[in-house]
Amino acid sequence: MTFRDSPHAPEEAPARCCETGLCNGANALRTRKTKRSVLPYMNNHAAPDALAGEGEPGSGGGTDLTSGLSAAAKRSDFGRLPNLHPRCASRTSRRRLLWEIWDGYHCSICGTCLSFADLGRIAARAGIRFEPDETEYRIHGHFVQLSAKEGRVSKLTHKILDRKYRTAIERFRRAKSTEQVGELWKRALADGDVPGPYWALMTHPRATPTLVVQAFGEVHMLSHLAGATNRADIRRLRILEGERQELGEQLASARRRLFESQTAHRCIVDEHQAEKRELASRLQVAQEAESRLDQVEGRLRELEGGETVRTLRAHNATLESERDEAGRRLRTETQRRSTLEHDLSALQATLRDVSSTAEALSAECDALESMLETGIDDADGGRVVEGGRVVDLCGRRVAYVGGRSGIVSHFRTLVERLNGQFIHHDGGIEDHEGQLGRILGQADVVLCPVDCVSHRASHRAKRFCKQTAKPFVPLRTAGLSSFVTGLRQASELDRDPALKSI
Repeated sequence: MTFRDSPHAPEEAPARCCETGLCNGANALRTRKTKRSVLPYMNNHAAPDALAGEGEPGSGGGTDLTSGLSAAAKRSDFGRLPNLHPRCASRTSRRRLLWEIWDGYHCSICGTCLSFADLGRIAARAGIRFEPDETEYRIHGHFVQLSAKEGRVSKLTHKILDRKYRTAIERFRRAKSTEQVGELWKRALADGDVPGPYWALMTHPRATPTLVVQAFGEVHMLSHLAGATNRADIRRLRILEGERQELGEQLASARRRLFESQTAHRCIVDEHQAEKRELASRLQVAQEAESRLDQVEGRLRELEGGETVRTLRAHNATLESERDEAGRRLRTETQRRSTLEHDLSALQATLRDVSSTAEALSAECDALESMLETGIDDADGGRVVEGGRVVDLCGRRVAYVGGRSGIVSHFRTLVERLNGQFIHHDGGIEDHEGQLGRILGQADVVLCPVDCVSHRASHRAKRFCKQTAKPFVPLRTAGLSSFVTGLRQASELDRDPALKSI
């Protein structure tokens, strides 16, 4: 709800001038025989003659606000005239309420004692919203008119004024007479403390109409003086603001230059200090070196002039000779060591080969001795006992590729004794190479002596076994011991499938 739509808003929004209202109320009490002169701020507001009464003798050309009460009492708004009730000052101790004060004073009270922030708080509590284009003059006029009527706005205004100026109210409350109230007002006016004492005086029960009109006139003139002063102050303020802005810019520029200068100065100082520390460190090192050099030179002069130098030189020459001789011996021993290490490496390699061969020969000899002990002709159901184990080929066809033809018959007899079948191909010496594929296809296991067979036949047999997943057992030699070892491995194929990959 806007202020114009509010139920608190009066019919006429603009406030009547406080000066005009005061003149109408005061001039209504002038007597008929007095001159038509009014207070300085009451010009052009003469009261009707019907309301004029008799003046007191000696009144001169002034206005007597307390005369003619009988005629003024006939007015319909007599009760709202500026405290001109016949009793003048109240005989009770109750302070006046805002809406009990004459309407002509509300303009000065609202303008002097309330700020626009106070008016905004009152409007917010009363549920009043101003239009965006509402001027401060119209807002002031609205509150002046609403303060003259008993309602929510006037009560809130009175409450805020009492709370805001409670110190001044307490000070004026101690005044028990009109003279004391006037003295407090004069003192406050001299001190420049107007708003609080003005509100306390306007509501004080001992404030007479004369004192109220006097205080109102003084506040009114203060507003004119303040307006004239404000215009000059505004002009000076604008000039000062321009100068202040210019000075502010100059100050900011000076501060920036000062900061940059200080920064550069600090950098230079830091560099200077670093260089100073570095030079001091170098100077100290140089001084220490110079001191040590002096000591060494002194010692050297002492040594050069005595027997010690000659002795040391002779001893040095001896040591150099011994050093050269030791170097020659060291080179000789180093060469010898290299030769020995080479020979040792060769011997170690030979030893490893001999050891491997010896182990193989030992294994073959053990197998052969075992068979010789039992004898080839000693059969145990067609099987031969070798090393405590029975060697049984289980009917496998053993193909022997290569070897010496003089002992092939013994190999055949041995294989047959071990419950196997023997197939032989000499590797292409007498047998045709075309038969090698047929023989390899008939065999279950292939034995090939690597020292007595052609490379071509050996590679062909090995490749064929790899393609057909048949066991291929290379023999170290073409002798009987190697053949026996190969047969033992062939007989263990069922017990150890891993041997098939040999």
